[in-house]
Amino acid sequence: MPIGRTTCYFECFLCLIFYAQQVCEGQL
Repeated sequence: MPIGRTTCYFECFLCLIFYAQQVCEGQL
């Protein structure tokens, strides 16, 4: 698991179900 993706999910923990998923895919 890339640290970038892990960090993104951690920062978007409250909305990782929907928001973090889109944000992480866009930032990868």
